[in-house]
Amino acid sequence: MDDAPVNAGKYKVVVTVEADTNYHSASVEKEFIISKAESTFIIHDALDKQYDGQSIQIPTNITRTGSQAEPIYEWYIQDANEWRKLDTVPSEIGNYKLAVIIPEDENYNSVTTEKEFRITEQINLNPDTPTNPTTPDASAQDDKNRKV
Repeated sequence: MDDAPVNAGKYKVVVTVEADTNYHSASVEKEFIISKAESTFIIHDALDKQYDGQSIQIPTNITRTGSQAEPIYEWYIQDANEWRKLDTVPSEIGNYKLAVIIPEDENYNSVTTEKEFRITEQINLNPDTPTNPTTPDASAQDDKNRKV
């Protein structure tokens, strides 16, 4: 190896001094380890939202250093005091957690980052429009019962 190592791993350096008229030759070996560095993954996006029937989006406003391995996204829902792993990205009202796992690579350790968020009930700003359009409006029911 002509260049100094830069990747994580175990290496050996050998230093040799040639003999001359005043000294004998000498050689020394030394083993050393370059350890893997830490990875980071920070989610800056606010994941909280009001219910709209659409799934949560994968965060894009992130800071990432270290491992360039493909992220693994795991979604969890809060059931009482426990987190239950979901098979799909959440879209319904509830308390959730996103876990992003960045696997290790040649030079960096893995890292897991978690962010909790909520999908809340949609706030109805127009009292004449029902929050859920599939639910009949109570005033329409009153009209059916009203005698003319």
